Amino acid sequence: MTKAKRSLRAWWKRFGRFSSAVIVACFFLPFFGVSCAGMDMVTASGADMVGGCRPGGLLMEQKDKKGEDAMDAGGDIKIDNVDREPLAMIAMAACVALLALSFLSTRGALVGCFLLALAGLGSLGGLYAKVSKDIHGKMDDFGKADSKSGIGKEMMSDKDVDAGSRYGLWMVGLGLIGTAVVTAMAMRERDQSADGGG
Repeated sequence: MTKAKRSLRAWWKRFGRFSSAVIVACFFLPFFGVSCAGMDMVTASGADMVGGCRPGGLLMEQKDKKGEDAMDAGGDIKIDNVDREPLAMIAMAACVALLALSFLSTRGALVGCFLLALAGLGSLGGLYAKVSKDIHGKMDDFGKADSKSGIGKEMMSDKDVDAGSRYGLWMVGLGLIGTAVVTAMAMRERDQSADGGG
């Protein structure tokens, strides 16, 4: 039992910084997107939502190759930069702070990592709810809009169109859940060791 407790604390001390770095890196993966027939047409990463950057996806690649005014599929489609999301900023700041604290081996740092993981999860949940609602609202508006090419109505009637969260968001969420569980168990083990020693 003692070996198991020690191994868990040692695991966080040794690998916590690497897992925290992976969580931060996942902010550069797609968080939300719109896909058609399994191909991502427009995607936004967590970093895009923090910095208000240009989105990714096949439509953006097509614009890069052919120019803004030379799109084959609906030249009237305009894609703006991703809106800055305060909740994404909070989530990323919490994950960066988590990475910094993971290099420390004190009990205070362990408690801090646990609290930051919870804060990151809370802001990520709020981000998911807000952006999912915004995306579906924009998709509905896009479908209702009169377009010369009629692409809006065609896309909305296509059952293969999917708009919502993407794997980057879920990877960050799972990473934060794992961090919260491991740090909570490590804190509990330390408390039990202290009680046993008294």
